[in-house]
Parts: sequence; C-alpha cells; structure tokens
Amino acid sequence: MATQSTNLKEQNDNSKTPAQRTAATLPHLWRKGVSGNPAGRPKNEPLLAPELRRQLGQICPEDPKKRTWCVYLMEKMLILAAKGNPAAIKEVFERTEGKVKDVVELDVQLNAVKSMTDEQLQAIISGQDIIDITARVIEQNE
Repeated sequence: MATQSTNLKEQNDNSKTPAQRTAATLPHLWRKGVSGNPAGRPKNEPLLAPELRRQLGQICPEDPKKRTWCVYLMEKMLILAAKGNPAAIKEVFERTEGKVKDVVELDVQLNAVKSMTDEQLQAIISGQDIIDITARVIEQNE
C-alpha cells in the first residue's frame, strides 16, 4: 500500500514543471516583487580604483628621477605612442580627447524610404511583412 501512494506522489511530481516543483518545495524563496538584496552592495567594500589612485600618487621606485607612478607611466605610454604602438596611440587620444563614439551604419537609402507609401512605412513600424505589403502596392499601381 505504501508503494502505491509513493508511486502516485512521484507521478504527480513528474507532471509538474521544474519551476512548479521548485515553487512548491521552496515557497519562502524568490517572492514576487521582493528584492533578494534590498540593501544593495555594501558601501565600504574595498575597491580597486581608490587603491590604484593612491598608488599612482606614490613615488615610483623604478624611476631614477623619483617621479610618481602616474607621471612615470604617462611618459612610458607617450614613448610607446611615439614609436607607433597603436594601442598606446589610441589610449593617449582617448584620455585627452575622449572616446570616439561608435558609428552605426544603416543600410537604408534615403530615396528608397522617400518612395515608400504610407502603408509600407506603417508595415515596417508595426513589424508586418513588408514583402506582402510591397507586392500589394505594386499590383495596385499596375
């Protein structure tokens, strides 16, 4: 008798999706609309950037002129850029002029768009099949 009830329970569990089984066995986890980390990341967690900034202000032991790491590394980068190193050149320009914005090329010709009917443009906007709409427009114009 015990095996029959166990088999029935297994059959019922197998009919549920994994998400339903998880929700049934762990009702206290992942409540809808409640953040799992309401306080966010701890504020005083050590980060790399502040320590790196601090170190860049220190005297570089490798430099015979006893300049800071920041000045020493800048000079090294400028020397590499002057020798034609593309990565160094890019870094110098991005640090002084700002990053170049990515250009997105559109493969649409302005004349083609201008010659489209309102129906064709609306089809593109709404995600309809533009080929069917275009075929209907061509048939209407013949």
